[in-house]
Amino acid sequence: MEKVKKYFEAIGFSGDDLQSILHAFELQHFKKNDFVVEEGKTSRYIGFVETGMFQYYVIKDGEEKTSYVSIENTFFASVLSFISEAPAMENIKALVDGSISMISKPKLKQL
Repeated sequence: MEKVKKYFEAIGFSGDDLQSILHAFELQHFKKNDFVVEEGKTSRYIGFVETGMFQYYVIKDGEEKTSYVSIENTFFASVLSFISEAPAMENIKALVDGSISMISKPKLKQL
């Protein structure tokens, strides 16, 4: 979780505040083609991409249509699903092996 730590340090967090933030995150690892979010299932986490690339896509007319790619040092989220606690309208999968520092909605609210 070194990259998420560096991100929050760079925007001014330190000491106990930084430690509280870091303790709220959990590092999760994904293999190539693993789903992080699946269409029709509620996204329970947002996160910070530590390593890898993650493809956001929908299936339209039988084809994958990519809408976005999260890369290292960027945030990951199925925003509408996470905020509204509704089923996701897109899929998000790992394009390569990677890891994301994830935070749940209850932990985010606690912060």
